[in-house]
Amino acid sequence: MTTEIRRPIAKAAPAPRSDAWRTSAACTSQDRERFYSESQKAVGQARGFCRSCPVIGECLTDTMAQESGRYRWGLMGGLTPLQRLALQWEERMHGHRPDVVAARLLISPQWRYTLHGMNRLTPEMAALRLRVTGGLNVDAVTVRLALWWLGERGSRVRQRGRRQEPEVDRLIRLYGPVIRQLRALRASHHDVAAYLGAQEPIVSLAVSRLEKADKTEMENAA
Repeated sequence: MTTEIRRPIAKAAPAPRSDAWRTSAACTSQDRERFYSESQKAVGQARGFCRSCPVIGECLTDTMAQESGRYRWGLMGGLTPLQRLALQWEERMHGHRPDVVAARLLISPQWRYTLHGMNRLTPEMAALRLRVTGGLNVDAVTVRLALWWLGERGSRVRQRGRRQEPEVDRLIRLYGPVIRQLRALRASHHDVAAYLGAQEPIVSLAVSRLEKADKTEMENAA
């Protein structure tokens, strides 16, 4: 609602909070219920206002500074509650936040259609292609944010190829180490699903199988 152009990983001291940006928000004259609706049509319309908002980055930063735990509501800073949760886990996993200035560049007319053409790629692969073909040094977290702002999936899970394989087996094969790392950081099944951009029931099955395998291995080694 209301670029990696690479930066040091170390966090700066938080600046005093200011709400001055709110007066410039594109949503101030809109029906606020649209930003809290579960209707895909309403969410799409709200995202359109966010995408054109001059303070989308400030809105996202301020919203995430206030959110805690599992309770998040509404489309804020152009992201759904699940996407904002994923962004928090991006920071825990990788030690830095997306560059909102670079993300805004990626959704500008200059780069928007290029990024739309990469919507089936993972953020890592899209960032690599932007670096190689476009000369943009942007990281995967920033690309993921830009994809979300454009209404794309922005999932860290690769699209299914020709190989016929149950989704839970595929998740374990490709992302088992990542899931273990997240669980070591006390991520819930919901958190893991948000970070990966995967369906929570599939993630829960994968977590259960991985942890059962780890327990069996420990017992056999004892």
